[in-house]
Amino acid sequence: MRWHLTPRNSRPLFPHSPLSLADQVNCLSQRAFDTDSSGEGDQDILKEVYFLNPSHPLANRLAAGLLANYASQIASPSEDSSSTSGEERDARRKSAIKYADKALSLDPASPGALRAKANGLWWLKQPQEALAVRQQLCATPHATEVDFGDAMREAGRAGNRTIFQLLLADGERRFPGSFPLLLQRAHACLELKDPAEAVEAFAAARTQNPRAFHEDDLSHPGYAAALWAVGTPESKRQAISDFSALIGRRSDYGTAWASRQDIESNSDIEHFRPILLDLLTATLAKHPDLAPKAPPK
Repeated sequence: MRWHLTPRNSRPLFPHSPLSLADQVNCLSQRAFDTDSSGEGDQDILKEVYFLNPSHPLANRLAAGLLANYASQIASPSEDSSSTSGEERDARRKSAIKYADKALSLDPASPGALRAKANGLWWLKQPQEALAVRQQLCATPHATEVDFGDAMREAGRAGNRTIFQLLLADGERRFPGSFPLLLQRAHACLELKDPAEAVEAFAAARTQNPRAFHEDDLSHPGYAAALWAVGTPESKRQAISDFSALIGRRSDYGTAWASRQDIESNSDIEHFRPILLDLLTATLAKHPDLAPKAPPK
């Protein structure tokens, strides 16, 4: 009877439990963020917090996390199909931004919501707006090296060298020796039309981790494109040598880079596509045997 008459937040979780409901909620709240370092918290544990006490402050964090997850899902290109029109894709990304904004109204520092909003803006080709959101994310303690790399790329797309340099300095301070950060620095330099610095960053990444460098789909062609863009006779010779080695693998991966049509349709290389097409022309002129073979009739 005493248990039933005691205020809900003061009484034990169960009649003979040593923990009060408030103590249990606090323990769960702590565990939600101990087991998930992303800044969002473990959603399943936060649901339990909400079930025990819907008025708990973390209820907003739970709602924000769920909204951010949904925003991230509908902003993803993996949801696209071959029959999805451009208008439908844009409408879904605009919807993702709205859900991310709802999440941010509940939790202004939600990393998942900031990522989803920035990605939606990127797909809508709004680099200035996306950059502002990524800067906000990088100012949080939960930003990852991938977040910094994405922000640097966004600064490159927006043509903002000052912000790129600030992000690079902060990223290198927080993630010293980061391989992903080196690669994104290189691509950002290509976006900023600074091929010499891109070559330096690509070369450093290849030296640091040769295997990861060659496993990354864009590193090898990006490096060759940067060398070609430098424009000296030596850098052009090296670019043709590197690119011919890539094409000469005779795998599906190598063959794709030998195809002008495949390069023109690759949306991931917009920042160095024209350079790569020039390089392909020069490479095939010197090594005509590497040109794609017509399928037999």
